[in-house]
Amino acid sequence: MQENVLIALIAFAAGFGLAWLFLSRRSNAAQRQRRVESQLEQLRTEYTHYQAEVAEHFNRTAELLGELNARYHDMFNHLARGAERLCNDPDFKRVASNAPSPVDVSGISPDELEEDEDTDVAPPLDYAPKRAPDEAGMLSEKFGLAGASVTSDPEPESDGTEKTAARG
Repeated sequence: MQENVLIALIAFAAGFGLAWLFLSRRSNAAQRQRRVESQLEQLRTEYTHYQAEVAEHFNRTAELLGELNARYHDMFNHLARGAERLCNDPDFKRVASNAPSPVDVSGISPDELEEDEDTDVAPPLDYAPKRAPDEAGMLSEKFGLAGASVTSDPEPESDGTEKTAARG
């Protein structure tokens, strides 16, 4: 009977140990999940804060650009009035009256600015165009040789004494 009690105690201890191990691992997983969820919430809060900062930055930039544009317009008008008042030269007044005024772009969207750009712009050429259709191009053998004939004999011309001496 003592053996039965001993086996029962060992089985009870083993069951208790396994239950404790299972529950401790389960609670660790739950703690880990809570920790990950809190980190996720913290990251969401930081991201929302970052988005608000970016929006605030660009709003302030737009305000400052509007102020800069207004000050530029005021400066242009001040200089134009001063030049008109102080300068008696008729040629200067004629040139100043034809000068372009500053453009107010505060109410224009970037899409509208892109539409105004000239879309028929050709890229720059990396060669000089021909002046006439029948003119020799840069890859022609005759290009750049004004009045000189092209010979197929690559030997330099000499007085003829060396050729006869070598033959005889």
